[in-house]
Amino acid sequence: MTTNLGLLNFYRALIIVTLFMSVNSNGQNIQSSGTDFWFGYMESLTPSFNGPPKFSLQLSSTASTDVTIEVPGRGYEHTMTLSSNEVVNFDFPGFDLEPRGSGVITNLAVFISSVESIEVVAIHHRQYFSSSTRLFPVHSLGKEYMVLGARDDAQRSPSSLVIVAGLDSTFVNICLTPCGSKGSINVTLNKGQTYQLQSLDDVSGTKITTNKPVSVFSGARQAVLNKADDSHIYFAMPTLDLADTFYAAVPNLELNDFSYIVILGTKNNTSVTVNDDEYLLQDGESKHIKIDGPRIIESSKPIFVGQYNSGSDNWLIRAGPSMTVLNPVCSGLKSVKFITKEDFSGSMLEHAYTIITRDTLDVYFDSIKVVGFSKFPAIQLFYKVAGIENGPHEISSSTGFSGHVYGRSEAEYYTFSFGFSADCLSTDYRVHDTAQKDKDWDIFPNLTKPEKVVYDTVQKGKVQSIKKDTKSFYSINQEECDKWQISPNPNNGIFGIKINGSNVKLDNIEIYDARSRLVYASEWNDNQFEYLNTDLAAGMYYLRISPCDVAKKFVVIKE
Repeated sequence: MTTNLGLLNFYRALIIVTLFMSVNSNGQNIQSSGTDFWFGYMESLTPSFNGPPKFSLQLSSTASTDVTIEVPGRGYEHTMTLSSNEVVNFDFPGFDLEPRGSGVITNLAVFISSVESIEVVAIHHRQYFSSSTRLFPVHSLGKEYMVLGARDDAQRSPSSLVIVAGLDSTFVNICLTPCGSKGSINVTLNKGQTYQLQSLDDVSGTKITTNKPVSVFSGARQAVLNKADDSHIYFAMPTLDLADTFYAAVPNLELNDFSYIVILGTKNNTSVTVNDDEYLLQDGESKHIKIDGPRIIESSKPIFVGQYNSGSDNWLIRAGPSMTVLNPVCSGLKSVKFITKEDFSGSMLEHAYTIITRDTLDVYFDSIKVVGFSKFPAIQLFYKVAGIENGPHEISSSTGFSGHVYGRSEAEYYTFSFGFSADCLSTDYRVHDTAQKDKDWDIFPNLTKPEKVVYDTVQKGKVQSIKKDTKSFYSINQEECDKWQISPNPNNGIFGIKINGSNVKLDNIEIYDARSRLVYASEWNDNQFEYLNTDLAAGMYYLRISPCDVAKKFVVIKE
């Protein structure tokens, strides 16, 4: 039987658990949904080539809302209404929104505000040089960033970053990569201003520290990524505390021969494994790796991972440079609505998606169940890559997914993330409770401490099982798979599995950790256990029982 699991998450506190579950239940994505956005575009190729650019937005909302779009430096303001569950394109007027040059401060920041939460994708249209990125709202911005840039391997155009301020007197320190050896730049920005930095060296590893939250964008004016064709590269950077230790990557559709990942270390002595290959990264160091199939990326300390395509010497292959920052596996979207990028100046784009999920049972694309998932090696994680038609689309899953949409033509390429909804930040897995350890047994007043415990170890996990032979057990069947509960939940590591108050007889139990790894497995026997007393660290886990192919999450809270 295939084990399909939903999103496995850790929470910093029980209040945060409740908040996150509430946000997700309403269809909003924690880090990419919001009511206020500040962003700016980046310089693309020289204006005298390839015709004028067009700047546009893609906006979506799960509720009807008014949206206001402002460019204060242009004296521009426009208000529109989004209907519930609508996704629309919005084109800016014909004025230019690109900064020009390095070390330049402009008044070209864009501010988007709405009554209800929305999600936004920014698109920079240019003949053969288009790019796009999903935006982070104000509540997801930070004061510390480490940039994952894009290098032009032809060494003709600069690697770039753009910093956008939404508040007056924003003091910015840019420590050039490698930080500490090339000096730093200090600049003060006011509300609505942007600062663009360009370098013929890769800006990856550059550290940005501010006194007030800012948004940061990185990429390249135009870049050859490894070989052949070039394009404009532009994407929003997550704040430093969203770096994680567990990622998954899959080559884009039909591009196995042209797919790469780049890994950025955020701390010294970070060990990284990519499937079976091992690497060591220092603070601000990046590593480019070619991939021709699914890859699991794990690290001992937080990292960022980007995925990109190189160009091809054969235009008929339709391979060209585009890049995005991958979301960690713990990012579990419940739904996303998007529109494929429009054809621009004669390009004829072919579009596709990549979906990564732990549970394939209820993933839907345009209300049709998605089938034909492939499994990552040696881990309970699945992926699907498929071509899609031009136009609006929706993907949904009650248990969570991540991924991105992308497109390609003979000379134009784009990609943007489905969104970011990670509620298991690697910076602090532990949650705390004021209960004393000697109160642990008070949860089950009729339960006495066991004289004998049984240790069952699978991979890195250890679970103690408390034997109780005197109870009768309820045998579950497939029709009741939605009724069983973990009791109590949350718990301090001791729990039972019940239906209507009766303990359940099982074929087997599986518990998975936040990295989707099996930490406990047990088959039924005559001395099956009434209660499990786990040795799990505090946090969020998922438990699956057979014959049910369904996983349920539970919280462990410890002192």
